[in-house]
Amino acid sequence: MNTMQQWVREGAKTALRFLVIALIPVLLDAGIQFVQTLTTGTASLTLTETEKWIILLLLAGADKALHEWKKDTKSEGRWKGLIGF
Repeated sequence: MNTMQQWVREGAKTALRFLVIALIPVLLDAGIQFVQTLTTGTASLTLTETEKWIILLLLAGADKALHEWKKDTKSEGRWKGLIGF
């Protein structure tokens, strides 16, 4: 039973980590539009869907690569990947 709880906990943390990674491009786009609206009065610069997916895939790849590197070097600890859980 303990193994199942640990597996579910690790799965939930991984899902949450990738949810945060998926939200970063959306928040970045919203932040860009917010700053433009404050400075010029209109938001004209936005990220395209392709750019959002590129950012998402780059962040997910970097997170996975860092996580695997830490596992290989036995320095995983509490901080796993780009996001610390």
